[in-house]
Amino acid sequence: MLTPFPTHLLDDENRKLVNPVVDASGRNPASGGYAEGGGVATTPHTGGTQLDGVQTGGTYVTPEHKLNPGVMYSETGDSKDIGNSQDDKIAKLAQQALFDEITKFQSKTQVGKVATMVGAYDPVTGMTAVGTSSGSINVDALHPATVKYIGSQLGVEIGQFTALCKNKVGACAEVSGADQLVRRGANPAGIKFTDAVRPRDVWGKNNLSDGLIKACENCSAIWSSGG
Repeated sequence: MLTPFPTHLLDDENRKLVNPVVDASGRNPASGGYAEGGGVATTPHTGGTQLDGVQTGGTYVTPEHKLNPGVMYSETGDSKDIGNSQDDKIAKLAQQALFDEITKFQSKTQVGKVATMVGAYDPVTGMTAVGTSSGSINVDALHPATVKYIGSQLGVEIGQFTALCKNKVGACAEVSGADQLVRRGANPAGIKFTDAVRPRDVWGKNNLSDGLIKACENCSAIWSSGG
């Protein structure tokens, strides 16, 4: 049995049930939109508080600091600036790399052969390295860019001594770590460091705090703006 088409719906009085027609001069029976006589609704949200914007002249404008999704921002204003916040993140990676390297020593005897170790990092590229001190350092063991930069800062050559410090220039763990980063394209002037440590005082423990030592005067002069 076939069902006939409901032709009665095409009658004028029923046609509005099939396809409501917008009356440009009156109310829009479908949505109550433009034909209702109002303007365009410009509210940029569906209620509540606008979280991302600030109200200016009736409109919401996204603050400039939120236009870059890679920037860490604190609404309280208590955080460091963007560069330092990123530095902190990379410094933690360098610190972890330092700790991991120390744990690789198999015995107290082995770890005791290294006087000092330090984490080095480049805030620009995010690269990290772990440096170790070496009393037998010489100019041939370092990248030319490292040698040039140290010489420009201290006015002496690798392997010589300065009036600042009893350490031989180039022998420190900072130089070792920086040189690794320079070989990977880092600018030596921008390299920063974690706190240096005595690995023998850290080995077998869960943190680096027991072995912390200050940077020597030579390294402080070379990287006066370092970490």
